[in-house]
Amino acid sequence: MAAYGIGVDWVVIAVQWLQVLLGILWFGNALVLDVIVIPAINRLPIVTQREISSYIGSRATPIFRAVVPLIIILGFVRGTILGPIKSHLPVRARRHRAGAAPDGRCPRAPGRLAAA
Repeated sequence: MAAYGIGVDWVVIAVQWLQVLLGILWFGNALVLDVIVIPAINRLPIVTQREISSYIGSRATPIFRAVVPLIIILGFVRGTILGPIKSHLPVRARRHRAGAAPDGRCPRAPGRLAAA
């Protein structure tokens, strides 16, 4: 990365990936419960359902209570304090790589601006 004159901001990378991984944990946990566990438990007798559900609830609730606020907080930190996601290339270079002329016009469709 240093060969291109690009500094790596490890804090931004850590916050961004921590938020992504926590989101996967939250969403995956919700999907597993809704798609696999609850339908399987519904086939059991009601007494057994209550026992299993209370155990699952006692394990899942603390995870959700910790993960969900962290996802929201990291999202605010990432979007405000650490700033928006930026490309390491200037806009002109991105347009040039996308096949646009230096003035932003698309050579394949005269008069139209190329996507940045």
